[in-house]
Amino acid sequence: MLKRVNGIYTEYEDSAILIYKGIPFTGVKYFTYPNGQIQKERSYYEGRETGFDRSWYPNGVLKHEIPKISSSSIIETWKEWYSNKQLKTEGFKEHGVTIKSKTCNEDGELIEEWEFPQNESEPIYQYLQMLRKDFSEHPPDFLEFEKKIEEYLAKYPSDNVYYEKDFVEQ
Repeated sequence: MLKRVNGIYTEYEDSAILIYKGIPFTGVKYFTYPNGQIQKERSYYEGRETGFDRSWYPNGVLKHEIPKISSSSIIETWKEWYSNKQLKTEGFKEHGVTIKSKTCNEDGELIEEWEFPQNESEPIYQYLQMLRKDFSEHPPDFLEFEKKIEEYLAKYPSDNVYYEKDFVEQ
């Protein structure tokens, strides 16, 4: 199982690497509301944000979720909800570049949709192609970490409310 650490005990090195007890952290960093309820949590691999990211409103409703980033192509989907459980935004990113997104109002009505331009002359298109090429030549090696993320998310699904006391030091 992944190691869990309250974010107040961590720090960043060079604004990019999460450090815990002097070394780059692998596991889950979390924060709580004053009552101990988990406010948000994020997974890290060797100090870098990798894997899932999610947060909850104080009333226990899921606020946002990025369920998993794939090691095969660094693809992520995300969803964010209003506190009334209506979908606010959802989208799809590849290498941190938004490919597709939509935004709804608090009544669930679509107010905006966006898709990545498929025009080769666009600078953002050229940038994404460069990232894809670089990734295919130098893929990260965190398959074992991905398995631990899958186990963690299966044990602690996003539709539940958790408190710090629910987790025992591994």
